[in-house]
Amino acid sequence: MGKRDRVYSVDFEGNGTSNGDQMLSVNCENNENTSNGDQEEITLIKKVPCDKDVSQTMKTRNEQRKQRCEILVDFIKSEKMKKYLTEIFHGKRASALHSSYHGSVRDKNKIKNPGFGPISDEEQRSEVLDTLLSWLGELRESVAENVDYTMDVWVPEAIVYALISVKKYSRGRAWDMFHKGIRFTKEEYGKAHQAILEAANRISPEDKEMYESKLQEKIAMWTP
Repeated sequence: MGKRDRVYSVDFEGNGTSNGDQMLSVNCENNENTSNGDQEEITLIKKVPCDKDVSQTMKTRNEQRKQRCEILVDFIKSEKMKKYLTEIFHGKRASALHSSYHGSVRDKNKIKNPGFGPISDEEQRSEVLDTLLSWLGELRESVAENVDYTMDVWVPEAIVYALISVKKYSRGRAWDMFHKGIRFTKEEYGKAHQAILEAANRISPEDKEMYESKLQEKIAMWTP
């Protein structure tokens, strides 16, 4: 008998539970044309908080993060920041990222896509990016280069300088905070895990087991 291809779909079910817990399961259908239409069900996570409660908790945390970052975003959009970043662009202020960006291909690749550090809100990220791109557009016209330079150099430099100026962090601590980024909760990791599985059309039992293992490692690392 040949090996059958299987298609997996993910469902959240809350039926039959008194406390609002939900079951996350995967329905596995054989992709081979068969007459009996046999089906398997694999439980991935036995119990997770009710989706509604998780969504509300995540929304509250996201709002709290956004509020904490408002002062950083406001400073990033200031004239003081514009002057600081312009000096970096012209080489008048030392910046390891600026040097790497204009260095070898290997050096440039090392600093690609550093992220937004503690800023997780999409609107705030857009505010920062739009502001910095408009400033850089005043200095040169190359749109493609401006996007790369802004993301790889100006965004991290701006956020670190904001942490130094607003939070009064040392430069070393500011960079540590930037690289640390956001600490996600167990519920948030579970939600991300669910979304990834839902987006996948096919997943083998081996891949499922590997992903579950990696997820648990992440949860243990990033949650108290």
